[in-house]
Amino acid sequence: MVAGMRALPLAILCCGLFPAAYALEGVGVHLAAGSGVPKGLSADEWKEHEFNAILYTGKSEGDKLSIVPTLECPVAGDKKGNYLKLLADGGPIAPVGYSCEYDITFPALDLKVVNNSKKALQISEVRMMVEESRPDLTPLPQIFSDYDQVQHIELYNEGWGRIEKADFDFNLLPGKPKGKPSAELPFHQTLYRVEKPTKLQLNAELEKAGLPAELTKLGGEYQNLRNKITDLYDKAGENISEDLEKQNEALDEQCSEIAAKMHKIGDGLKTGPFKVKPDQFGDSTIECWMHGWLNYTWKEGETEKSNRVALRVPVLILPPDGLGATGPVEGKYEAMLRESDKDYALKVPVTQTVKPGATTRFTVTLGVPKSSFHRFKVALVSTDGAEIDAGLVELQALLPRSAVGQLEMSAKAPKEEGE
Repeated sequence: MVAGMRALPLAILCCGLFPAAYALEGVGVHLAAGSGVPKGLSADEWKEHEFNAILYTGKSEGDKLSIVPTLECPVAGDKKGNYLKLLADGGPIAPVGYSCEYDITFPALDLKVVNNSKKALQISEVRMMVEESRPDLTPLPQIFSDYDQVQHIELYNEGWGRIEKADFDFNLLPGKPKGKPSAELPFHQTLYRVEKPTKLQLNAELEKAGLPAELTKLGGEYQNLRNKITDLYDKAGENISEDLEKQNEALDEQCSEIAAKMHKIGDGLKTGPFKVKPDQFGDSTIECWMHGWLNYTWKEGETEKSNRVALRVPVLILPPDGLGATGPVEGKYEAMLRESDKDYALKVPVTQTVKPGATTRFTVTLGVPKSSFHRFKVALVSTDGAEIDAGLVELQALLPRSAVGQLEMSAKAPKEEGE
């Protein structure tokens, strides 16, 4: 099991078209939504999630239920916030913690059925007539905190649409800035066509701010060696040989030698916006803060869209020293929506009995193959063929690129005894 992985297994369900639903006298359905809690965990245990968490909330307006995602991330120290709302509100965004690891939930329909008739109701199926499923091609720009990002930052695009252009306007400051930048900003850089992690090198800007050229040169050498180590393991995959380990040790030793030279120069550094601080290993390092704006554009069909968000990001100058619902849920079911399609149907077999004068509550967790939008009607079907209209659902589902890879790795990993 991959660290942080607590996702649900999903069943792909049979499809077919349904006749129109009709009301059943004396029976009412309340449709809500939330996050499906992974099997084997209680709701309280799930609240203690460790990684960046994908969660869902539902809001009802008339007979329509809208379901939207929350991406809960530690965006400022250990404080957690809704990263999607932060982006929509214009920031400021900060590096997201714990790299691209996710605690993943999928949206879950929460159905409460009240039976005020004089006979028992046997529910055998939930039917969903899906009007449309389409990919969400909105980019999701993120900067992950990483002690190995020396004299640069990396822009990740965790969404499924390409960032066509990313403009950075910024300054370099000695301390953590507050709020959004207001003054004129001295530095500008542009990245194009961002789909995979892309480095924003800051050597020139750091030198203009007072960093010795000798230090930026050593920073470049250090980063090249770290890249070689990464490439070695990427090419090897699971085939870690003794020869590869020796190559890694030699490169790591060179990294340590360069890091020592950088620290020797850095110890006497007193110019520019560069502040000595303890690193996460208990030693000292030097950093400054990148404070500015990120304006990024993308395309949806032929339409160009853009968003402008403030950012504040710490930039390491030296590598770290020594781096080497209401009532119990009585049933849980699952369904898988399609990435892109129209006018298709899903049948979700369920077994729920509602005695006269009683209620039942159960959930249907909705899996998605990637970030996407969905609009569908929900109906319940009884064993005698009666159908009960449960309303319309509009769902915006979030499943970032890294989360898909995480799920695939988890599915391939051998299960431990007792799982």
